[in-house]
Amino acid sequence: MAQRLSTTAVLKLEALEEAKRKWDRVHGLLEQAATQVGTRGHFLRQCRRASQEVSRVLDGSGFRGLADTVDQMEFVIKRPGSFHARLGTLREVISSVYKGIESAERAVRDADRKPATE
Repeated sequence: MAQRLSTTAVLKLEALEEAKRKWDRVHGLLEQAATQVGTRGHFLRQCRRASQEVSRVLDGSGFRGLADTVDQMEFVIKRPGSFHARLGTLREVISSVYKGIESAERAVRDADRKPATE
């Protein structure tokens, strides 16, 4: 039988799900920027704005460390130099945020289960 989660845990999981959905958009925008040279600047601006939304969602839900990782996206986008030199770093940030969201979801579920088993 599945255990019910506390209200706090449900709210945190909903925030993480919203962040993941918005982060999927950031990922899509980055890949469009990577493939469409003529409109790259447009997609990067959208990517930066969308990542700021993700950061606000995570920070408002108590995931400041993960929000800081998301904020790295903006710094890398603004960095001068070749786009292709930055693209690898941007993709690493994308990957690390996905991993961070997954581990935060597990941590929320595990933390909610511990009091019930004790």
